[in-house]
Amino acid sequence: MLRELKPARNEAIRTGLIIGLLALAGCQQNPTRPPVVDVPRPTTTDVALGTETSKQPTAIIVPADDVDIGATRPQERWESRVREIARTDLSKNEAPLQAPLRSEQLGMPSSADTASEQLNIARLEFTQEPPELRVQRLNAIDFEALNQTERAETLRLKAEALRQLNLSIAALRVEAERIIYLDPADARTEISRVLQSIEALPPLIRGDLASGTDTLAGFASAWIMQDAPDAETTARWLRRFSEHPLLTSQLARFGFLREVTPPDTFHITVLLPLSGELANAGRAIRDGLLYSFAANQERLAIELNIQDSNALSEDQLKVIATGQSTEFIIGPLQRDKIAQLLAMNPNVPVLALNRFETSALSNATTAPVYSLSLAIEDDAESAVDYVGAEFIHPRLLTLYTDSVLGHRAAEAIDDQLKAIGGTSAGQFVLDGKKPETTISQALGVTDSLNRKRELSRTLNLALEHTPRIRQDLSTVVVQTDVAGARQLRPLLDFYYLENTPVLFIGAFRADLAEMTEDFKRSRILATPWELNSPTRAALSSRPLAQGPFGTLTAIGKDALEMTLRLGFGDTTTFAGETGFLQLGNQGVIERRLGTMNINNQEQISYSLWQPTPVTPLMYQDDDYAR
Repeated sequence: MLRELKPARNEAIRTGLIIGLLALAGCQQNPTRPPVVDVPRPTTTDVALGTETSKQPTAIIVPADDVDIGATRPQERWESRVREIARTDLSKNEAPLQAPLRSEQLGMPSSADTASEQLNIARLEFTQEPPELRVQRLNAIDFEALNQTERAETLRLKAEALRQLNLSIAALRVEAERIIYLDPADARTEISRVLQSIEALPPLIRGDLASGTDTLAGFASAWIMQDAPDAETTARWLRRFSEHPLLTSQLARFGFLREVTPPDTFHITVLLPLSGELANAGRAIRDGLLYSFAANQERLAIELNIQDSNALSEDQLKVIATGQSTEFIIGPLQRDKIAQLLAMNPNVPVLALNRFETSALSNATTAPVYSLSLAIEDDAESAVDYVGAEFIHPRLLTLYTDSVLGHRAAEAIDDQLKAIGGTSAGQFVLDGKKPETTISQALGVTDSLNRKRELSRTLNLALEHTPRIRQDLSTVVVQTDVAGARQLRPLLDFYYLENTPVLFIGAFRADLAEMTEDFKRSRILATPWELNSPTRAALSSRPLAQGPFGTLTAIGKDALEMTLRLGFGDTTTFAGETGFLQLGNQGVIERRLGTMNINNQEQISYSLWQPTPVTPLMYQDDDYAR
């Protein structure tokens, strides 16, 4: 009888072993992880762009070719967790800040408390909290509801906390803002201390600080001018910082600031390719410039001089660079033209309409140089920031085309993801002919199939196989064109990611509404200009504004708007036609795009980037602190 039972026992053991191996065959290479964070996603709200009032422009100096000026008559800082008020800081080796906790996790005072009560609570608990928590507590206070003394105290506490975080430039910026709220005797002492701090900075950082429009920028640019002040540069400083504390400080070495009168008219020279291969691009940008000019002509005394950059001789360009006939230069568009202009070390600020190598700038650059362009880096950073607004520590899977734009987008995504405290689930180059191969590899399906085949071969059995659904992704970010995007969203659904958000870069097209079936549960990045902008509708008579050059018309409008803000000292953070704009590090103007959203029922909605309201207490990005 025992001999008869033994084969049955062996068969039971063999069967149990096979069942265990079958279970392993269905697993991915990586064990299934729980979702990164269980945070409800905010509902999408439609945001309409603001409208403008039509105004009649006065005379403009333009090229001789026919320009229909009448047809161009017209109709806020994101905070991604580790940002702060300084654009720059000295320490490059410090570890990035951890993402700040949400207010409900901090035990913040309730909204029922007055601003003064919140300040008192913050002061009492200041020494008992870590500096990150102190900054967040101070940011929660309604700054506008405080009196002059309370504002000065709040900024003092903020600066102290930032210094403990080794964010010295951030603290210096806050201390400069604090001077506005001090009495004259204390203000004079603080001004001297701020100037001493500026003197100790490296020239590159000092020059970067001077390019802005805030109080610290006024101190930095005045410090740079003091050794060899000239009337024209001083006059431009007075227009930009007309209410700066230095003007009432009575410091003898800055007496030159009180001896000059600001100019009546703001002269702007625009350099665009109005002939040659890029003539249409130049004319599209010109349409946007003229539209913005018409909108601001009655409010501000400005003069616009538009010239063909392809027709200028080197001697003519040198005259423009000296600033003899202009106070600000917009353009050029081509990178070689930009390099040629910067090599002349212009004496007036330049807003280049393309990205350029910062190595083209020397420490001895006389005037600030800014960059505004439709760079794909802005799209990539926008994608990461959208995900960062929904998840505390996002985990992204990136798919991108094997192209220059694709590789630039992937690099920018990786950098921005590190900046907000996220992690990467991998970056994969899309197979142009068989994208499903890339997706299968990226999601671990290929590895799982290989394990199943190996196990089937070992057991000599035909095994059934279903990979597990990947659960460790916050979002999939895809850089591709609209044709590629139409294939990829259904493929991702096929590979069990139908409930994972997908955000597309470079896939927007005007007729996308006719392809909604292929874009369910997707968001497509686009500029506000492309998302039913009223400005675009107002320029319906301009053919270049409605075609593929339309976004260049948008950048023309934004370029003049940013120039006026830089020239007259207004905030450099605003909602533009090419995105939500803000002056960033090394003069680069950053853009945050909007999105076209397609839900499961193929319904379309549009959203623009919604920034956190800006106060002197808010964070800003700080590349030097990372």
